[in-house]
Amino acid sequence: MSITTVRPRPRHRWTPGDDLVAIYLSRHGTKALPMMIGGIANTLGMPEGSLVMRMSNFSHPDGPWTTQRNSLGTCVLNLAS
Repeated sequence: MSITTVRPRPRHRWTPGDDLVAIYLSRHGTKALPMMIGGIANTLGMPEGSLVMRMSNFSHPDGPWTTQRNSLGTCVLNLAS
C-alpha cells in the first residue's frame, strides 16, 4: 500500500498585468472573450477562486451606492435613496 502526498500549488505572485485582467473582468465579464473565468485563471497560473476574489476586490469600490457611470466611465453616486 502506498500513500500519495498532494503538494499544494505554489503561491501565485500577482503582477500588474494580472491586475489589469482582474479589473477588466470585474467591469466587463467574459461575454466577449473566448474563455471563461476558469480558463483565464488557469492560463495565468492561479486558482479560479483567487481570480474571482481579486475581481471582487476591484468591483467593491463601486458598491451598492453607485448606479451610474458618466461618459468618462467614472462612477456617479446616487444620493437620492
